Amino acid sequence: MIYVSTSNGIYFFNELDLKPEKLQTSKDSLGYYGLAYNKSKKQLLIASRAKLRFTFKSMKRSSDVSLLAFNEKSESVDHLADFYKVYDVHQIALYEDKLFITDTSLNRIHIYDLSSKKKLTILNLGRIRKDVHHINTIKIHNSSLLIGLNNRGDKESEVMFIPLEKINYSRKKIDAFNIFEKIIKINGLYHSHDLEPFNDDFLINSSHDSQVVSFKTGKSLLKTSGFSRGLAIDTKFIYVGISPLVSRSERYSKTIDGKVQLFDFKTFKLVHEIILPGANQVNDILITKN
Repeated sequence: MIYVSTSNGIYFFNELDLKPEKLQTSKDSLGYYGLAYNKSKKQLLIASRAKLRFTFKSMKRSSDVSLLAFNEKSESVDHLADFYKVYDVHQIALYEDKLFITDTSLNRIHIYDLSSKKKLTILNLGRIRKDVHHINTIKIHNSSLLIGLNNRGDKESEVMFIPLEKINYSRKKIDAFNIFEKIIKINGLYHSHDLEPFNDDFLINSSHDSQVVSFKTGKSLLKTSGFSRGLAIDTKFIYVGISPLVSRSERYSKTIDGKVQLFDFKTFKLVHEIILPGANQVNDILITKN
């Protein structure tokens, strides 16, 4: 099954009929963002932005995260936990029973124990608690945590590699710059989203250019239409989320559709386009395998 998180809901479809449906979720969400899959429980984990506390700061930015779970067996969406003071969540990742949540606004990643819902540690990217690197991508791959540094267009995008064995979960806070293995700059790429393994490479969305590029070379592999964000790959297709180019105030309008474009895995040619009615901004795509 292919799941898509958007401003206005969670959509899903399978590669056989490609007909999108929408999960029944809370009306109180400020948008649905990171997706992860808990294989042991067959649960789709969903990070939803929420204002759970009324403060002056929360009037200016999304200040909390509600974690939801869609159970594929019972086909129900359950509320798992609320995580406070996690600002502007983008992607999430799951490693064993540890949940990694991006805190993009404050340039850090929160790590929680999924069973107890207790915070284990905070992974800070340096000492500045402002949106310096615009962390919008995290990926667990080959025993490492990969962090996509969008860098807000101020410089070329980068990927930071941190060996998971270097993360001391008993410490309250960790500076990622003290434990990282390497940081690789992506030549010519600004405003990146996503990081998906592809053969011996990774694919990355170059969002403002409406392209998907190679991590190794920075070269464009396929051209999309619109703002490209959300990326998933199976043995047949490359799935790319397409968002309309609208003002920030219009990003939650339910009269605007989002899309997912399907490109051939080998030729990179566009073979199909799926309209997500009322979805507006596409944020993440995840494929679950039975």
